[in-house]
Amino acid sequence: MFIDYAALVTTQTDPTFLKSKTAHIEKNMGFPEGFVKVVQNKRDAEIPKRGLFNAHRTIYQTAVDNNYKHTLLFQDDVYFLEPIKEEEYAKFLNERSPEDWDIFYLGHRSELWEPRYIKKTNHKNVVKVMTNDLHAYIISQPCAKKMAALEWQGISADYTLRWATDNKAYASFPMKAIQGGRISSPAFMNGVSERNSQYIRYVTKKPFNFFDSIYYTFYMIINQPLFFLSSLYIAFFHNNGE
Repeated sequence: MFIDYAALVTTQTDPTFLKSKTAHIEKNMGFPEGFVKVVQNKRDAEIPKRGLFNAHRTIYQTAVDNNYKHTLLFQDDVYFLEPIKEEEYAKFLNERSPEDWDIFYLGHRSELWEPRYIKKTNHKNVVKVMTNDLHAYIISQPCAKKMAALEWQGISADYTLRWATDNKAYASFPMKAIQGGRISSPAFMNGVSERNSQYIRYVTKKPFNFFDSIYYTFYMIINQPLFFLSSLYIAFFHNNGE
């Protein structure tokens, strides 16, 4: 198996929710039951972003301490739009040395108002990115070691990771996992935004391709209702916890 360790980072304690979420992840990743480990962290009431930073840093340190080559991290708002097969990411990453890639996102948010990008690679369904979000990503051992050594500097965990992995970050295209949550939650709006932004960025990707631009512009416009309705489905019918 390509993945050595998979962790679900969460502050939730409801055993029914945790069982449901890990089962959802394992089913869509093709993992055996019990493979995804729940890593609970206490909320940082003073600085919530610091709490999230330290939670992910704990996983990085676990990867370093146990010599895990490939570690997969999830947050508890992750929702898979469709299953992903190991060969969809392992083939691409195995062709590179551990020092040539840092992060592989299964889902991310490449918004337009910040210095983020999507670039085409020579592999179908894999793009090079500068992006955000921590709800579903694979981290290499060298990157985990680098990130574990960082201290909290007042910058959120996703921004820290983004700047630390520029030019060595890749993602699945289209993304397989989005954020999902109740309608009133940021995760709900992020889930809608993530799918929109990936196509907007892909329309203007480098190198520019006229036919891709036309195709994905129309694809995004036509599928807008579907994006929103599927997020509504997640909000009402998926176990989103507390």
